[in-house]
Amino acid sequence: LVSCLEGADAGADSMRFETSATLRGHSGAVLDVDFSLGGDAVVNASTDGDVRLWSRIGPDRAWACARRVPCGGSGSVPSTSASAGAVLAAFPSAARAARFHPSNDNLVFVGRDARSVWLINASTGHVAASVSSKTYMRSGITALCVDETGGAVWAGDEDGKVFAISSTRRLATTTAKSSRESDSIDER
Repeated sequence: LVSCLEGADAGADSMRFETSATLRGHSGAVLDVDFSLGGDAVVNASTDGDVRLWSRIGPDRAWACARRVPCGGSGSVPSTSASAGAVLAAFPSAARAARFHPSNDNLVFVGRDARSVWLINASTGHVAASVSSKTYMRSGITALCVDETGGAVWAGDEDGKVFAISSTRRLATTTAKSSRESDSIDER
């Protein structure tokens, strides 16, 4: 984690950055990191197939891994000199993106290379819901964005498509249109 500090000597517009913590535990490249709304938890996704949830614990409030959630992954870790494409190709079930639910830090959305989005219960590590579609999702999920209510998730894939995934308490559905075909979303 990197802290941003305002520079006192160089004026109000100046900032300096310093490392305030290093979170270790993944055996593969970390592809995405997200802070919880309260800033007291971090989730990250890795090519090792794991999503890790980190929180501040103890009297010194040090960062520690609170939960490891296996989301796929296979094989051995490629060397650090491998290209990003080679790293992603070596892990067909990598967890590529992770986002906290905006109003419930116990829920985490995970975009997977296996053409799916999972909603994970952070306390138990169980998949509470998942969505995938062989019709629309023809390649791995590379990015996620969640609206302020958690009711809509936008998922981008390797083919340049962005999917709108709407969720309710008991049902997750997907509606998608290729950005190459149209800039609008099918409302269903």
